[in-house]
Amino acid sequence: MNRLVPPVAAALATLAALPALAYADAPWSPPAALPGAGDISVSVAMTASGASAVLTWADRSHGTPATPSLLTPVGSDGSLGTPVGVDLFDGRAVGFGGTGYALAGGSTVDHRAIAGDQASVVVGLGSVDRGLGPIGKLPGTKGQVVLDLAADARGDVALVTGKATGSRSVWRLLAGGHGFRRVLDIPAGATSGHAAVAVGTHGETLVAWSDDGELFARDVSRKGAVGMTARLGPGRGASIDAAVDGTGRRLVAWDSQTVDEGEPTSPAVTRFATAKAGRPFGTTRTLETIAALGTGHYVHAPGVRLVLDGGSRALLAWTGHDATTFVVKAAEVVGGRVGASAVLSPAGTDAVLGDAATDPAGAATVLWRAGVAGSDSSGPLGGPRAVSRVFASVRAAGATTFGRREAISDPAVYISESPAAAIDPTNGRSLAVFPSGTAIVVATRPAG
Repeated sequence: MNRLVPPVAAALATLAALPALAYADAPWSPPAALPGAGDISVSVAMTASGASAVLTWADRSHGTPATPSLLTPVGSDGSLGTPVGVDLFDGRAVGFGGTGYALAGGSTVDHRAIAGDQASVVVGLGSVDRGLGPIGKLPGTKGQVVLDLAADARGDVALVTGKATGSRSVWRLLAGGHGFRRVLDIPAGATSGHAAVAVGTHGETLVAWSDDGELFARDVSRKGAVGMTARLGPGRGASIDAAVDGTGRRLVAWDSQTVDEGEPTSPAVTRFATAKAGRPFGTTRTLETIAALGTGHYVHAPGVRLVLDGGSRALLAWTGHDATTFVVKAAEVVGGRVGASAVLSPAGTDAVLGDAATDPAGAATVLWRAGVAGSDSSGPLGGPRAVSRVFASVRAAGATTFGRREAISDPAVYISESPAAAIDPTNGRSLAVFPSGTAIVVATRPAG
């Protein structure tokens, strides 16, 4: 069994060796580099105890690492523990329960990533106090990838898998169960796209997916009963997020746009649909339409984020446009109704959504990148280009508005990938993790 070293003992020695980078606005901590992590991708699993784990690719700049991925524990005080190698690639992580987490990704051969059409989907369960258990393959998933991974507080875990195009499958492990079971197969054609999965407080599972230019949703009860397929609206090239709130209401948000070799060939449209527990989806609402603006000016993923912040409430954040620049917006969703949106990024500055996180007390953190006009750097062709920099907008628990924008990343380093966000439910501390230069860095912010 792979073991995670508890972060408390290892943290001081680890942090002492890391450089202090004082460019983050207070009260964010100076970003600290994750030891041994590469600069490709990042996924964060936050648990109810406040401890978390960060899954990244291993650093390949100095030869072939022993394993393709690393899992680094992060204490509730933001301290970094000792990373351990994980035998999967292109992975995702999600937390559940007091200290549990689940990982899913592609299989390896001799501890190395292999060609996508030869890899299978593998999963593993662990906890921040006891470590990571065995990594095992899901049967019949050769050539497939993990499209999304989700869990609820009690320990129900679900994931959706599939090839780049074609059918999708939903797998689920209920709390206290033994092994993942395939609970739904979704036929899809050659133009199928992204998919998202969500788990409710009672183990009910919602999946949303795009196929043949349309967006669909379907749910599976805790006992395995499969609901009817709902057509929600246009969804070609969609980036999708889904949630099931504390009342059993299903919520789906997506941003759809077609792009051909960097050239947007359709407007970017952000939409939202919802349904009460046991009822069909209502009329889909269009939140934003951005005209096709030219090469490189398409909406960079994720495009939209939908995260629960207690009971029947959720935070919806997306990349929009104010007729001059790309902007980041957020709105509260209460009982399925989307409230008035607020623009989080400053006027006159292009910005795109990175990630969003909430906690049960209603605190929220939205991470975004300034200096990005959809996907390309801001600035005129042939002229000076803006540097993509990570910022945060934070809403304190009990507040109704977000505070001032707060810079986190180095202004001299172009941040090309989206950051990941999490909030410690025990103390409201925010966590921001993102690639910076040749490293993955972590910054934290106290509540308030």
